[in-house]
Amino acid sequence: MKKFTPFFHPLPSLQRGLLTFFCRPLELIQGVERQKNRPLFIVKHCALLLFVIISLPACQNNTPPKKQVEPEYLSSFYLRYLEDTRDLRAEVYCKSLDSLQGAAIQLTQPPKFQGKEMRGIKVPGFGHRYQSTDKQDFQADYSFEVKLANGQVVKPAINTEALKYRINLPVSKSKGFSIEWEGKPLIEEERLLVIVSTTKGENTTMTRLGPSTLSGTRILPEQLKDLSTGKAELFIVKKKQIDLPKATPGSLLLEYYTGTQEIDIVP
Repeated sequence: MKKFTPFFHPLPSLQRGLLTFFCRPLELIQGVERQKNRPLFIVKHCALLLFVIISLPACQNNTPPKKQVEPEYLSSFYLRYLEDTRDLRAEVYCKSLDSLQGAAIQLTQPPKFQGKEMRGIKVPGFGHRYQSTDKQDFQADYSFEVKLANGQVVKPAINTEALKYRINLPVSKSKGFSIEWEGKPLIEEERLLVIVSTTKGENTTMTRLGPSTLSGTRILPEQLKDLSTGKAELFIVKKKQIDLPKATPGSLLLEYYTGTQEIDIVP
């Protein structure tokens, strides 16, 4: 009698052992039946083999892997106000553990800005950016609220004046020009960026660092040397950045963008 040969590929040792255990007694019991009705035997034999092969991997690993929850750590706070459109944007950056450098404070819930919970945006490879936007008049004081993993609640806050300024015209390439603003002189944490763009696509940025003794600054001729005469636009960015206490590592940066003013640059 010709020996029946399965048409399967070679199996791992554990699967071969189970097949031998289940199928050998079947051959002894159904020896006569197999000769009388060989096609039916082949169908039953193959069905049993297929069932064992399919079921074995599921039996070996039937526990789904647990999803890892990535902790988040406080990184920095940011505020930006656009005077032209009255747009206020507040952001809190939270890094994931593998992208973190330096000190870290773990969060337990989304931070708040001006008492309202901020919405989170996932940043691949970084963590989350929590955000809040609004249209409003500029306020002198702004604050965040963060609840830490140890239950402590911290409220980073910042305050500064809106920048109302005037330019002493003309804006002369040979003489320079001066800018004066309302309110107090700059403190150490503040600085001004004066940005000028001409209609020819030329741009320059002039920086005035705090502290200052006067509520004003002078732009020198050499700072205007790369600009052409003619029509131009000017706006100022007032920045204030403070380092937060040890309980809340990182920093808080506020940027106030003034409206754009048209100017004429003369020789």
